[in-house]
Amino acid sequence: MNKPRMLLALTIFGMVFFITSISIRAQQQDAAKEHATKIIDLLKQEKFDDVAKEFNAQVAAALTPAQLKAAWAGIRAQAGDFKSIIDQQVTSQGGYTVVTTGCQFEKANLNSILAFDSDNKIAGLRFVPRS
Repeated sequence: MNKPRMLLALTIFGMVFFITSISIRAQQQDAAKEHATKIIDLLKQEKFDDVAKEFNAQVAAALTPAQLKAAWAGIRAQAGDFKSIIDQQVTSQGGYTVVTTGCQFEKANLNSILAFDSDNKIAGLRFVPRS
């Protein structure tokens, strides 16, 4: 193969690889958003045992379904009933996939921050005021 053809082949290979990696990343982000939405839906339905099944070992050891229920009740007492999802953003931090979901409640808007580990288990869950 001559040099120009080899360069062209390498360029095409590089472009295909780049496009494929972008597509895979977008699919992974969509899956993470869907998982976060599922967790929020389970909280909204007060299915705390089902949420707890999604915890990794560390979170499961630190947070029982009863404690999650109490935390959710506290959020609802301050922010009111959950109304809708505003938006979602996916980032990677320290080997975790982090989904920040803007949540509209009756009295306030909060961000749900869900961190998923490499096994797609919940490694962190918190609600914070939305700026």
